[in-house]
Amino acid sequence: MKNYSAIQKQYLIPVYPNRGLTITRGEGSWLYDTSNKKYLDCMGGYGVNLLGHQNQEIVSPIKKQLYRLISLHSSLNNDTRSLAIQKLVSKLPNLLNQIYFSSSGTESVEAAIKFAYLITERTKFIAAKNGYHGKTLGALAATNSNKGKYQNPFSVLINQFDFLDFGDLAHLKKLASKKHAAVILEPIQGEGGVIPAPPGYLAQVKKICQKHGILLIIDEIQTGLGRTGQLFAFQNHNVTPDILCLGKGLGGEIPCAATIIQKKYRSFIPRGIHTSTFGGNPLASSGLLAVLNYIDKYQILKQVQANGRYFLKQLKSIPDPIIRSVRGQGLMIALEIKRNNMRYVKKLQDLGVLTIPTSNTIIRFLPPLIINKKEIDYAVKQVKKCLAQ
Repeated sequence: MKNYSAIQKQYLIPVYPNRGLTITRGEGSWLYDTSNKKYLDCMGGYGVNLLGHQNQEIVSPIKKQLYRLISLHSSLNNDTRSLAIQKLVSKLPNLLNQIYFSSSGTESVEAAIKFAYLITERTKFIAAKNGYHGKTLGALAATNSNKGKYQNPFSVLINQFDFLDFGDLAHLKKLASKKHAAVILEPIQGEGGVIPAPPGYLAQVKKICQKHGILLIIDEIQTGLGRTGQLFAFQNHNVTPDILCLGKGLGGEIPCAATIIQKKYRSFIPRGIHTSTFGGNPLASSGLLAVLNYIDKYQILKQVQANGRYFLKQLKSIPDPIIRSVRGQGLMIALEIKRNNMRYVKKLQDLGVLTIPTSNTIIRFLPPLIINKKEIDYAVKQVKKCLAQ
């Protein structure tokens, strides 16, 4: 048997600590390694695997599109892209209907930052401590082609972020000023430890923003598309963002992301000022359309609400003194323990459950939204066994 792990170790620049596991296939909520051992996928590709592995109602339309047309620049119209846009807009508040497509969540955020600057002509931004919005340094800083045509309008954006304490309105009131273009927040801080925004917080943030003419950017790259039991987590907070960022599972595991702005801001975005070669390609658009259709057809949001409550209840019922807290919303769940998490994440892997280490003490669960109660029971059983050992 070929040593695939050794090949990656030799040639692939490391991104995360290697878990020593080679996955070869997936089916539903499960992944299988080279020896055909199966693992319950509570990593969910960090949120990308939204509706299960090899879900044929997602795979089939993508496969059909693969044989029709894979990529087409957005300067030309496309039927699949148009249908995907129409479906996505129908799920959003009426004001939020101008879409810019890209391929990844971090690209979506970069576009949001640039658009906010163009709309407000302000150079400062506010983000939350422990927030996570992607890892790009700012590809624009290295882009100086065409005599700086694309770079010059945004040269003032470097190092222009102030950071607030998430959930602290008093801190935001002190920071907010007429110099700020936008506040960017996650409804639930994922990488920060699955920290939900307090009830009423985002609505109050929006009021503070409006007072100063600041835009509100909501990053739903991880929370969007049903993860919390609503299609978009901002719907839990009675607020509509000025700019919305989507990604991860948007394209049915085909790279796809979107930055969506309110229509009144469209005239501030000059044609061609920010482009993406692969953004909104027909293959990704077919995945987007399939995802939204599947969520509707099988009432996935109701399933997420019920199974999320069940998962939380079962984890909270574990009487182990090593557990500090269990929290989350829908199928975005954190188990916080009183020790370093890596040994426990590795032990859970050995027991057949894949999870995500977050911070130093949090075990994060982001399973596919199709996970059922029997599979949740299996996960909880292995968590109990892991903690006991």
